[in-house]
Amino acid sequence: MRLNFKTIEVHNFMSFADEMFDFSSCKDLTLVKGVNHDLNNDANGAGKSTLFAALLYALFGETQDRIKNEHIVNRYVKDNDMRLALWFSSDDDEYKIVRGIAKKKNSYLQLFKVSGDDETEMTKSSIAET
Repeated sequence: MRLNFKTIEVHNFMSFADEMFDFSSCKDLTLVKGVNHDLNNDANGAGKSTLFAALLYALFGETQDRIKNEHIVNRYVKDNDMRLALWFSSDDDEYKIVRGIAKKKNSYLQLFKVSGDDETEMTKSSIAET
């Protein structure tokens, strides 16, 4: 099985407030290059690792360094909710994962099968079952 990432929307995750990344034009191997406009166009602090952490969290519910849920919510944004929406394809099927944390406490996961403009929810009764 091969996953092809299409788009990820990020709300209030680590250093990101609201961002959208479109991977649909990327084929096979992808280089992520960052430019931090606050530090003389330096690549440090541009969000490359945070983007990878967002992909991991959307898929698996944890980051590469297993940061606790209460610490991945951006503390500089007044909204305490964190939400990631990841669109991807697997073989010939399209899916959307919505994962988040409500009010820095309760995590949730929703899974949808996408067909054109229609989304069929496939979420089970618990995160583990989904």
